Amino acid sequence: MKTVLEKADQQVESDPDDDIVDTAPDFYDPEADERDAQWVSELMNEKSDAILHCPLCFTRICYDCQKHTEYNQYRAMFVFNLKVIKSELLNKEYHPVECRECGCRVAVYDQEEVYHFYHFIAEPLVVVNGSKSSC
Repeated sequence: MKTVLEKADQQVESDPDDDIVDTAPDFYDPEADERDAQWVSELMNEKSDAILHCPLCFTRICYDCQKHTEYNQYRAMFVFNLKVIKSELLNKEYHPVECRECGCRVAVYDQEEVYHFYHFIAEPLVVVNGSKSSC
């Protein structure tokens, strides 16, 4: 006579649902980090001075910018996760710029289509093997 545990083992061994585990999707992609690094390196200009983040929610907002020579400000032409408030005009020439994630005002946008950042967290770039990379 079989015990309850032996019957349970027998049922588990012949369970038709075992095939489901083998066909489950694999959510881990071992190549993802390399593809992400390549994507970021394509976005970043070797001459960029920093990667900028929103100071409120830490969302990355710029990969390619130049530091102002006198002030703690940056300027850029290409940005991410920002929205220009076209309905507002500051000093008759600048539109305010907000983070899309949290609404924090981080820059102004001028008539020459340049973003001037004044409220940000800058991630400095360091030189590794002859090229710049983020910390």
